[in-house]
Amino acid sequence: MNNKVIGIISYLPNDLRVRETRKRKLIDLVNSCARIFPHVPIMIIAQNWGDFRLDEANVMRYDRLGILGARRELRRVFLQSEYEYLIMLDDDCRLFGGPGDEYIRQIDENPGMFYEFKKTLLKLFCIHRSIFDDYPDIDPEKGEGFEDRAFVGTLRKTHADKRYVMHDTGVFEESVSTDDPNSTWSLDRDNRKMLLNTEDYLKNVKC
Repeated sequence: MNNKVIGIISYLPNDLRVRETRKRKLIDLVNSCARIFPHVPIMIIAQNWGDFRLDEANVMRYDRLGILGARRELRRVFLQSEYEYLIMLDDDCRLFGGPGDEYIRQIDENPGMFYEFKKTLLKLFCIHRSIFDDYPDIDPEKGEGFEDRAFVGTLRKTHADKRYVMHDTGVFEESVSTDDPNSTWSLDRDNRKMLLNTEDYLKNVKC
């Protein structure tokens, strides 16, 4: 069913080496999405892109929103669209395998849920609009915690009956995540403290 959209958050830094590396990764990602999910459109929350273009996607341009701001803006744009399901990706994801028929089938046969692909990472994570209540106010760039873990953890508590774990889809995602040397946010952070902050946040979430 053509009621799904892929949503990518992207930021291109001013550092030319990192910028070009992340451009190449994003182009590869968009091409992989088109190959694996040929009937699923793509929207991109694009920050600091300058004159860079990607005609294969619906690109919404911003100066800089930050990780949390981009997540929130993606949610807002998605909920204002006609689509029912948002498939989330970061611009440094690498997809392989496919085709994505089995991934799509699992969504269609288990409608109206949130779909964990890689635990609490928002990389091929999918959610139905009816349970996309909000996005946690935790800013990882300020060391406040891991916003993706807080988001999925909140859903596990508030919509426990709507959780679905993807399995054997034939689609795979690979990325370096928090230790990526080409990351666009500081590597000088206390991951242990951020994890504890996130756990404290989740303790206060009401079921």
